[in-house]
Parts: sequence; C-alpha cells; structure tokens
Amino acid sequence: MNFVFAIPHLLRLKATAQAWEAGVTGADQTRMVKRADELGYDMISTPEHFIIPNEHLDLSGPHYFHAAAAQAYFAGATQRILINSSVAILPLQHPIVTAKALATIDWLSSGRAIATFGVGWLEKEFEILGVPFKERGGMADEYLAAIIELWTSDAPCFEGKYVSFRDVAFEPKPVQKPHLPIWVGGDSDAALKRAARFASGWWPFLTRQGIVVGLVAGLIAVTLTENIGAQFMPWGRWPMTLHSAFWGIFFNLSLAVIVSTFTQNKEEHDHKMIFHNFLHEHSALPKEKRGLIPVAWIIVIGWFFFGIGPGAVIGNWIFGDPTNAATWLFGIPSIWSWQILWWALGVGMMWFLAYKMELSRVPRKEVEALHEDIGDIEFDMDRPG
Repeated sequence: MNFVFAIPHLLRLKATAQAWEAGVTGADQTRMVKRADELGYDMISTPEHFIIPNEHLDLSGPHYFHAAAAQAYFAGATQRILINSSVAILPLQHPIVTAKALATIDWLSSGRAIATFGVGWLEKEFEILGVPFKERGGMADEYLAAIIELWTSDAPCFEGKYVSFRDVAFEPKPVQKPHLPIWVGGDSDAALKRAARFASGWWPFLTRQGIVVGLVAGLIAVTLTENIGAQFMPWGRWPMTLHSAFWGIFFNLSLAVIVSTFTQNKEEHDHKMIFHNFLHEHSALPKEKRGLIPVAWIIVIGWFFFGIGPGAVIGNWIFGDPTNAATWLFGIPSIWSWQILWWALGVGMMWFLAYKMELSRVPRKEVEALHEDIGDIEFDMDRPG
C-alpha cells in the first residue's frame, strides 16, 4: 500500500478548502514535505493551471503552481519521496520545454519524478494562451509521442502537425528507464472506455466478427432452451437436463471460435497484441505464484460444478431426505445447507484468488500510459481545478 501526502494550499477551492489553509505559506509547505519524506510517505503531487478567468473563480479558485516548477522545488527539499504532477495541462506548453523540465527534475532527484498529464477543460484559459481548445486531444497525443521520443532516443526525430524536430541532441535523459512514469488522468467517456479496455483481458485469436456472431448465437440459445422458446421446440426446457446458461455459453464460444477462424486479420491481431502484451507485462502473475495455477483451476472448476453446476444436484439429498424433515441434518432442507456450504467455500475461493494468487494486487511495475493507440480518443481531464 502506498500513501500520498496531500499538501495544503496547493489550490484554494471554496467548496473543499478549510479556512486555515489560506494561511499556509511556502515555508510551511516546505517543512511539511520534508516531514512527509521523513515519515515514509510515498508521493506528493501538485495540480496546475496557468491563469483562471474571473467567471471560473468559484469553481476553480485562483491559486495554482506551475507543476514542473513546484516539482523541482519539492524534489530539492526531500530525499526519497516521489514527486508527481496532478494534473499538468499538457497542451498548454511546448512539449520540448515540458520534456526538458521533467527530465531535469528526474536527473537532479535521482529518478523521483512522475508526470500526470491532462488535456485541460477550461476553454478560456486556452484562449488566453493562444492554444486551440478543440484540438487539444490531438495535440496531447502528439506531444506525448514527441516527449517520449526526446526521452528515449539518442538521435531524437519527430514529424507531426504540432511539433517537429530532427538533427538535434537532447540531454539529460531521465534517470528512470525507459523514461519516467507517465500517468494519464481523466473522467471523460473516452478515458473511461480506455480504463474499461485495460481492465479486461481477451483472447487475441477472437475477431470482432466472431465475437458478434457468438454473442447473438448465445442469446438465441438461451432463449430457445428456456420457457419462452422451449414451448415452440421439440426438446422442451433445458435439453439433456443442462441449464440454458450452459447452452448459451456453448454456442457463444463455439461460433465465436469458428467464425474467428475464417475471419483472421493480421493487422488487427497485431494491434490487439499491443494491449495483450501491455496487460501481461503489468498484470501477469509473479513467478512465485505461477505454480498455483493448476490448483486455482481445480478449485474454480470444482466450485462451479458443485456449487452452481450439475453437481449441485447432490445437495438435494446429501444432508437429508427432502421429503422428510426429521432427517434434515441442520434443521433446514438439504439443498439450503448445500447452498450455504458452497457460498462459504465461494468466499474462500475468492480469498484464495484475490490474495493467495494475488489477482487483486496492484501491479508491481509502474503502469505507464500506452500511447500506441492513444490517437482515437479525445481527452477531457483535469476536472475540477
């Protein structure tokens, strides 16, 4: 678990700030970050705005630092704590200047800098600074790529709509390799879509066509093996005594695989592998846990089979004759006892998967923004403030 120290008076919002915070000075903040460093806090961060129009003062407040300048000062005042921006407005500064500032901070702090970027939301601020607000998403994409090129290439070269350079040198490089961590924050629909994509695994073999056909087939199968459809079909409800969920999953997966076999696309597959490899790199099981994978499969399959699958039929009689209350072992119908038992075992299974297998752990490697597919989104980050 990591702890972030929240420095008072980095911004001043009427809705959230306490009255005493306005009296906190720079000298006070310096003493606070030094003490946070000594106490073992893991990170401090600073928000950013350059100028606030009067009509937004109630929402945003007037008081903000230049994020990189504040990061540099706090880094110089401390020894070990990480120094983050939260959130630096990426399109409002030239990316070469941003790259130089952050690389300098990382170099001088022995690798303690983190960059959290947003694209901004305050249109008037962009207007005052002469930056096209409606192009900020594309600018952010390009700026990120240019910054990473400067940080990682011995001969930086970049050609874009908003920034270009070649035949140049750029040092110092960040101490952290391949570069200092980049975090991208946001609460827009586009940002949430990306979060959802990163939170889901997938089998790269499956194609879009296969998935669509499989979903439709699964829905049809469930419908035709339940009461609503079984009345029109000769097999009745639950053919072969198998639940409609089984038939839905069976036809879903079967047709998804079959259709995917005939609709493979190398370009699409390679594109998906970028994300597959990203997830594997950051979220794969640690080596010391991989020996538990067979055990986990046995536990999960066993629980599904006996807890909610065909094996649950045992629960009808194992704790007593369902027609004779005198035989009920725990004073309740056998199936109730069975369900309570497997509910408890299910809790144990989730504990095993989440903690023993570490499937719920925070990635041990710092998660960095994946930029290969960032151009399809329009960011709307850094709100409020």
